[in-house]
Amino acid sequence: MLAHWGERAEPGPIAAAMRYSLLGAGKRLRPTLVFASYEAVGGGEQAIAELAAAIEVVHAYSLVHDDLPCMDDDDLRRGRPTAHRAFDVATATRAGFQMVALAALVLAHGMEALALDAGRRRAIALELFRAAGAGGMIGGQALDLAGEGRALPAEQLKQIHESKTGALIAASCAIGGLAARASAGAVTALREYGARLGLAFQIYDDVLDLKSQASSARPRGRTRRAPNRPLSRCSTWAWRAPKPSDSPRWP
Repeated sequence: MLAHWGERAEPGPIAAAMRYSLLGAGKRLRPTLVFASYEAVGGGEQAIAELAAAIEVVHAYSLVHDDLPCMDDDDLRRGRPTAHRAFDVATATRAGFQMVALAALVLAHGMEALALDAGRRRAIALELFRAAGAGGMIGGQALDLAGEGRALPAEQLKQIHESKTGALIAASCAIGGLAARASAGAVTALREYGARLGLAFQIYDDVLDLKSQASSARPRGRTRRAPNRPLSRCSTWAWRAPKPSDSPRWP
């Protein structure tokens, strides 16, 4: 699906950078969660693949911009040159911006194929782009950069992780439910599951980076600046574990 949409881009270096970034190796966690949540509440149409692809396009764009010299300044991602190294900074920057528009196009095409009503389409679009914006992924990245080199309290680190990583993972789960026409309660439960999974995912990723630094003095897949990993700045990493009664109930 990503290859299909990548090939539809206009020829030129920006389109080439978009394809390079979209088709690189990766876990594909977020689209997998879209499929899983969609099927969990009874969805069964193949067109859900386009909604899953739209979320992966947003994630891929975020990685392109994260790697830029003004951000994490990385030369490598998953064992190959980052987009601005394979092309150049201007091309990678423009490719990232165009991938946001591509995500909207893929999302709209998928919602049309699923024959969703206007209310569902609006809810899905808001879910994705709020999670990707200043209240989610972008805002979390800004908080992360602002906290670089400082010891942060656990609650502030939790906010960074929930925004930078957790928001898009939570949206992936919620969008699967919305696309399957699940009840509001089911969508809320899926979103909460995704938020907790996203937080755990980022903590685990931080631990891997710290272990990599300790063993090789060089973080995983990075060649320039030490990683801005909040866990390494944390004076205490503990907050109230949720009680079983706190967990969202499936309607």
